[in-house]
Amino acid sequence: MRKGVADLDRRAEVSHAANNRLAESLAAVAQTTTLGELLKPLGQPVIEKGIRKARALNPLTGPDGRLLRALAQGDFLLTGFRNRDVRTALHGQPPTDDERRRQAAQVSRQLALLRAHGLIVKVPTSHRYHLSASGRRIVAVLLAAHAADISRLAQTA
Repeated sequence: MRKGVADLDRRAEVSHAANNRLAESLAAVAQTTTLGELLKPLGQPVIEKGIRKARALNPLTGPDGRLLRALAQGDFLLTGFRNRDVRTALHGQPPTDDERRRQAAQVSRQLALLRAHGLIVKVPTSHRYHLSASGRRIVAVLLAAHAADISRLAQTA
C-alpha cells in the first residue's frame, strides 16, 4: 500500500481487520472451554465424502505442536504468514538451496494439513495465510497448556 492519502480508506480497512483479529485472540483466553472439547476434532483425521483428506494432529507435542506455537507469534497476527515466514521460524536459515527447497516443501505439506483442519485460512489474491477464528482459540489454549507449570497447578488445586 502506498502511504498517500488516496489509500487511506484501504489502510483503515486493513487496520480494522487486524484490530479485530487481535481482539478475538485476546478474547479467546477469557472463554471457558475444556482442553479436551477443543482438541477432540484435531485428534481425528479429516474425512470428506468417505475419503481421508488429512491425518490427525497431535497439537500438544512434536512437530505439530512446534508449528502451532510458531504460528501463534504476534507478528503473524497483523500481516499473516507465508511459507517462508513459517520455514524461517521453524528451521532458521538453511545452509544450502537444496535444504531450503526440502524445508519449503515440508512446510507446504504442514500448511495444507492445517488448512484441511480449518485452523488457517488463505488470504485471497496473495500467498499469505491467517489463523481462523477457531484456530486462534485453539492456539491460545495450546499456548496456555504448554506454558502451564505442573508444580504451580498442583499447589493451587
